[in-house]
Amino acid sequence: MRLLLRLAQDPEENPLAKVSQSFKEYSQGQGSMAIIVAGVFVLLILVSIFYSLVTARRKSAHWRTFREFAEASGLTSPETKLLIYVAERFQPDNPVALFVKRSVFENAVQDLNIDAARAGILRRKVYGP
Repeated sequence: MRLLLRLAQDPEENPLAKVSQSFKEYSQGQGSMAIIVAGVFVLLILVSIFYSLVTARRKSAHWRTFREFAEASGLTSPETKLLIYVAERFQPDNPVALFVKRSVFENAVQDLNIDAARAGILRRKVYGP
């Protein structure tokens, strides 16, 4: 009985108290690390969601058809990129409309200040002479 009273009064000699104290010290030191790791995971999740949204739009049926039309028109890679730039600004939901509606292209050339020579080449290849 005296042993129990002595252990209860002197927490430094109590093995359970020592284990409890060391666990408290360990867990307090790991809190900041856990927050950093959680922050990195949240950031990675947000980046992956953003990336999937951006790439999903480019892989949609409209954009696949757009690329097929660009290839059929004989556009080079830089010309296709310029036309994609125009389509993203003026027809992001229906980029194929750029091949059908010449007026959309003409408005884009004026609004985006595209070089007249580059616009002329695109105009001939996409819409004909």
